[in-house]
Amino acid sequence: MSRYGVLQVIVDAQPESIRKQNGYVNTSADLQKEFIANVSASGKFATVGAEVSAGKGLEARLTITEFSYVSGAARGLVGIGGGQAILNVTMTLKDRETGTVVGILTARHASSNLEGAFSAVTSRQVSAIALELASRVSDR
Repeated sequence: MSRYGVLQVIVDAQPESIRKQNGYVNTSADLQKEFIANVSASGKFATVGAEVSAGKGLEARLTITEFSYVSGAARGLVGIGGGQAILNVTMTLKDRETGTVVGILTARHASSNLEGAFSAVTSRQVSAIALELASRVSDR
């Protein structure tokens, strides 16, 4: 188990304009839910969640810095005409007691126009990024 018994997970976006984009609300909620589930499954922390008790712990702030939403329906109906799905997330790990940043990690996924109707949609990118970042924080 980590020397930090608690992991608080926060999702936000920078620049602020990302919050107003189509699909942001569901994407951010899914990212938080999947990240929490992946870290919890590792057994590395006693408590993992958006709301955790005060005290010694680690904060994982997942900041969406680039975002273009493409749904599965749009991809299936119009292929590459559905647009390029992009998701870029920076995770900042911070000691909750001292405020000291203990790590910064970035994960980015973008669909490829070469794959047409089979290229990634945002939901698949969320799953891949949540798993990638969770495995990195669980290895600490």
